[in-house]
Amino acid sequence: MTKRVLIFGQSGVGKSSMINALANSKLPVLDGAVGTTFESEEVSFKDSSNQEILLIDTVGLSESATGTSSSIDSFIKLKNLLKKSTCGFNLMIFVTTKDRITGNDKANIELFKTILGDDKVPVIMVVNKSENLEDCENMVLDLESNQWVTKNLLYIEQVYGKDCFACIKSTSFPCTKGDDLTFSEEEKKLVSEASRRIVLAMINKYSSKESVVLIRSSQDLFSKLVRMWNLFLFKTGETAFKIGIDLQSFSSVGKLAEKLKVIFKADINFLELAMDLYGIGVNNNEHDVACNKK
Repeated sequence: MTKRVLIFGQSGVGKSSMINALANSKLPVLDGAVGTTFESEEVSFKDSSNQEILLIDTVGLSESATGTSSSIDSFIKLKNLLKKSTCGFNLMIFVTTKDRITGNDKANIELFKTILGDDKVPVIMVVNKSENLEDCENMVLDLESNQWVTKNLLYIEQVYGKDCFACIKSTSFPCTKGDDLTFSEEEKKLVSEASRRIVLAMINKYSSKESVVLIRSSQDLFSKLVRMWNLFLFKTGETAFKIGIDLQSFSSVGKLAEKLKVIFKADINFLELAMDLYGIGVNNNEHDVACNKK
């Protein structure tokens, strides 16, 4: 049975670099300042025990804050991910760096762990770029002994809560771009391999045995979309209406779609979005049909 692992976090924290190292893939790794993860990327691979693992990298709340993706675009991409994820997830991986534990981090945890995952999917935290650059000779040892997390665990627990994550580990997945001069090529290989072993061990240990199904009916989808929508508007400062309060003022799906089009002026299918927001998104049997194909 495939382990389905959802990866989330801000732009520029090394999600794509981590996926490339885990799966030996070649997702594009660009400048985090411009935002890079616009669509959900899926990469499948088998570990040393022949266990198939599907990694799903997705957009988060911070993508709209970079100026590269509006809140409505980010919402649409997460909506589409949710509609496709009828088989659920075995694990979620929250990726951050040691210097980017911020309010956006907390908002993303609320979005993925609580709203999408119903606090039922195990979540682990990967603190990337936590190598000790002042002691290059012992970088691998520091990662394997979880030095940075051990020293900063109290602060992490103060920010997120003591029981937020099933496990927290230090890693370093260096960017593979040629102009990254932080590491020598040999150091890149060593720390990347050590980090790969750390994360794979976490996936194998903390993934739920069975995938946690999140969407079983159109009502499940509608409930999550409403909560996601309202969180996006609150965190991004948009002035659009909150669903559940103002939705009742629209007498038809078509009128809601026209209102959305006027507000956001984006090149998307607003009629489809309006149908989803009205709770007409997924056939009740879609979960069983999709998962039986696996």
